[in-house]
Amino acid sequence: MDHGGAECDPESMVRRGTAAGAGEDGGGASDRKTCAADPSEKIINYYVLILTVVLIIVRGLGVLAFAWSTVVLLGGFVQLIHRIDFWFITVISFAQTARIFDASADEQYLYLVDLLSRAVSTALSRIRNKQSATTSGADGFACSATKSPIKIFFTVLLVLIFPLFNIVVSSLRLRNKDFGNERNERPGVMIFYSLALSQGVLYLLWFILEKLKSLAVYKFDDKNLGLDRKYIEKYLKDTRSKCLKDLSATEGRNLIAYASGLLDSDHKDKYLAGAEILNHLISKDKLPNEELIRSSRKRIQKLVLMLSWRDKDYQDVRLLAAKIVLHVAGNISISQFPGTLESVSALIQPSESETYHVLFHSKFEQHIQEDVKRSTVESELIVKGLEILDKLDKDRNNALEILRADALLEDILAWICSKPFIRDREQVKWVDIVRLSFSVLARLASLGGQSAERLRRKIHFELYPSWVPHYAIYPKIQQLAIETYSHAFAMDKVGDESSGSPGSGKNEPDMKRKKFVEVVINLFLNREKGQARSTPVLPEVRKEAGEALTKLCVYPMNCHCLKLLDAASFLEVLLLSDELILYRALAADILKRFYAHRQATLTGFQSVLNKVLNLLVQLYPEMETSRSDGGVHGDNNNVTGISQTADQVSSSQQDNDEEHHARLEAALVRMLYDMHCNTTGNSFARMIEADRPAGFDFVVLLKRLIDKNSRIGTSAYHLEAVKRTGLLILSMIKSDREGIAMVKKIKHEKIMDSLSRASEDMSGADSRTLFVQNHQRGARAVESLAILVEKMKEKLNE
Repeated sequence: MDHGGAECDPESMVRRGTAAGAGEDGGGASDRKTCAADPSEKIINYYVLILTVVLIIVRGLGVLAFAWSTVVLLGGFVQLIHRIDFWFITVISFAQTARIFDASADEQYLYLVDLLSRAVSTALSRIRNKQSATTSGADGFACSATKSPIKIFFTVLLVLIFPLFNIVVSSLRLRNKDFGNERNERPGVMIFYSLALSQGVLYLLWFILEKLKSLAVYKFDDKNLGLDRKYIEKYLKDTRSKCLKDLSATEGRNLIAYASGLLDSDHKDKYLAGAEILNHLISKDKLPNEELIRSSRKRIQKLVLMLSWRDKDYQDVRLLAAKIVLHVAGNISISQFPGTLESVSALIQPSESETYHVLFHSKFEQHIQEDVKRSTVESELIVKGLEILDKLDKDRNNALEILRADALLEDILAWICSKPFIRDREQVKWVDIVRLSFSVLARLASLGGQSAERLRRKIHFELYPSWVPHYAIYPKIQQLAIETYSHAFAMDKVGDESSGSPGSGKNEPDMKRKKFVEVVINLFLNREKGQARSTPVLPEVRKEAGEALTKLCVYPMNCHCLKLLDAASFLEVLLLSDELILYRALAADILKRFYAHRQATLTGFQSVLNKVLNLLVQLYPEMETSRSDGGVHGDNNNVTGISQTADQVSSSQQDNDEEHHARLEAALVRMLYDMHCNTTGNSFARMIEADRPAGFDFVVLLKRLIDKNSRIGTSAYHLEAVKRTGLLILSMIKSDREGIAMVKKIKHEKIMDSLSRASEDMSGADSRTLFVQNHQRGARAVESLAILVEKMKEKLNE
């Protein structure tokens, strides 16, 4: 598929990327303002500043000494000064003219020395061998051997001889003071030698400081372990060059600013160095993404364009750019950087190259080493592309943009379809690719709108629920797969219109839906083929399966699948077992939705109602004791298997258990409410009173549920428990035969006072929950607790 410009020349794309956004923001100036130097970087900055100041003084003294010698001495006293002073002044002046004192800091001088040494060594080699130096390897070796002494002479001996000459000669002449008898001759010569002596001493100081460069580099490298020393030396060199032009250039300068500036270069070596430095800082967690984003928008745009390069020679650069884009992906908007999705799609698109197939055919052991290396880079690019998408789609606006990129979504689905079965000891890259693909799809499929609906249809069509059990060896992939499928099958209209065998009605679920419901119910119940599993399902996978079932059971078609599997009876067993409270709460959540869609007989309701009430009677006193004294009462340790001592669980675990208890209570009350709505006359009241222990009062139990959950009120489940209890009471009041007796009990127990307090205490949580529920996909309008209380007051006052 064509991704628009993915095959363009990398160098031309760099130039376009540099031009993009030009004028929007600055480059180097903004870097200095936004980046703060690390202590190790400050050491180098101070070192360069001191070195530069000393060198500037040396140069200034040299200019002053040269001017003094030519204008004052050789110009005015040339006939009067001593012969020895004349030659000393002349030699020193020639040295100043040759700029020997700043030769080591002058790149042009060093370049000329290199050219001169090459020319001299080549000439000497030709004279000695009477032939061209390029005709044999031995001559080339002789050439390089001759060149080294010449460079040493020009860059070391010559540079040290003249400063020492200045110091020695000036010291001796200033000590002897035999400069002549003319009135201004003596002070003029003394001033010149003083300038020459000062310059020589300061130059030696600069020379010593310059040779301590390795110590500064070591100190910097000690704080940035693993960074190539050549990059540190280049940073030092670049800082010194800028400092010579502007002493304030070291203010706020750091490695981030330097590396970011290299990304603006059109030369491959420079932006490759910048990318490697930034990746090193990312690996050491020393690169705040805000720094890179604020520095220059055009740099991010350029990095995004680099992701689409297909040239084989630029794959390493492409990988480095992908790592940097991944670092900032969570803070950028796709709409602000044109071409982002096309570039990311180019990363995850399957390659047609022969080397790439090394990843697919793991059985083939004989591959060219270069092909293996290249395929490794390509697989890393795919992983980075999916990681970028996984960060981008956490922003809702970005996720909506991704949903519109059909070709990109097809590539993601293609990776999952390429690996439906993951074996033990599978290639790590394959595991990462499948995991990230499911992660992206799960988040996108959870959104609303037509684009998300099209994606859910694609998932339903392309993927098969039978793959889910085969991901068991990698639990995270299995969790994400369950979540992805649950979004695809959560609505009745997905897939069922084309389902069924010949002659089946439209209300029959399709085979994929049946299979997925069967897979997740078996995972949640820890069963396989109707029996307990030999290897238990991992807790996190079992929890995900339970959560998926709670979403699926919102829609009648999925509940019909559960009915066909006779899952309700197994869920009821789990609800009354001594399993963890989390699984029992999930089972209750599933059953409450199941019975909301089920038309059962009075006999069937009686059985379920007895189980629900018995569980509430056992559960609630235990919860009251636990909340009142911080532990579990000894008499209740064996009740329903859910109590735990305070020293067995941490505070956070107690909070989680409390939330699971609230979820369980809310689900049980919801089941009572649905059963009441599906019965007629006083049948519900008779079922409640049947086979109850002495002293049991259903209204008192409901009041205690309201009081406890409104007092705790830390989650949406506490709010749901209160609200569903209120709805149940209102429904019973409206009943012709139950209403009169219920009104008397409500007034006697002062339930309206409890509900009014709950409405005030939970108003904030109620508002937030209403907003979320009313904006969910397929949500129905829900009333607030305050409105419910008003309706009950009106009904009681009739």
